[in-house]
Amino acid sequence: MRALILGAPVLQTARVVWSWLMAGNEIQEIWISHRSSPVSWRRDGWLQRVAPTWSLRAASEQYGIPIRRVPPLRRNPDVADQGCKPSVDVVLSATFPYVVPDSMLNYYRSRACNLHPALLPRFAGPCPLVSMIVEEAMSASGMTLHQMSSELDAGDVIAQESVAWPRDEWFRTWDADLADAGARLASKTLPEYLAGKTPATSHTNNVEYHRQVDARHLHITPSLTADKARWLGRSLGQIMPLSMVVNAKQYQVGDVTATVGKPTGHPPRIRTLSIECDVADARLKFNRWNTIRRKWERARELVSLAQRPLAA
Repeated sequence: MRALILGAPVLQTARVVWSWLMAGNEIQEIWISHRSSPVSWRRDGWLQRVAPTWSLRAASEQYGIPIRRVPPLRRNPDVADQGCKPSVDVVLSATFPYVVPDSMLNYYRSRACNLHPALLPRFAGPCPLVSMIVEEAMSASGMTLHQMSSELDAGDVIAQESVAWPRDEWFRTWDADLADAGARLASKTLPEYLAGKTPATSHTNNVEYHRQVDARHLHITPSLTADKARWLGRSLGQIMPLSMVVNAKQYQVGDVTATVGKPTGHPPRIRTLSIECDVADARLKFNRWNTIRRKWERARELVSLAQRPLAA
């Protein structure tokens, strides 16, 4: 079975590609955005060396699959038309940033499918992971394989797999768990669906779109509860800086390292490696985000992924 993969140089696309190939299938091409982030490609290059089954470039080189950089498909119908090939059995999208135009959807019909990192119909739309965390809606965590339609993430659902928030409470583990769930759906469930063994079902509820997280949700402010601040710190603060404003100056912080006590009414205490401040119901101590912390998280992720073999 041959696929056209629409994706990005990220864990989910790479894992889907590797799983699809190792199941004995083929890939015509891999399409990615012509504006793919250099940061993502650097990360993919590191993974190619230490954990190749998490690297898009590694799969491309080992199996001789062209990676094609494409512009937005709706604004470039000639490019979309080039994706309509009789030799392709299925189009599979995984973290592809562009909307697939009706011309491709009409050509492939039910053979145009997408992997969405949430349990649809909840948290439809691009980048649902941060929204899910901010709203503390981890019951929606999982991967959905569904048919593509002209309305984003509204196509019939083929299968879903729940993915729990990990025991180590590390975003990178969660991201990898979601990628592995997508890989299983692509390599095992998708062929069964294409063979007519697994039917697709329509959404039973209205689709919930979450297009953008309000930046204010990523700020640590005095109005936050201690529980909310701790949750944002341990879920997002380990992989991206949260902001805090003190005397009109913005600081970057990470996770909460200690609960000092009840609110004191005193101004934040700024140190080289930490900031201590009041929130609504406690005084907390946060790690300050810095270059060393970023490099440590990067190295930790590479080691973690290298220890996760691709399941058969």
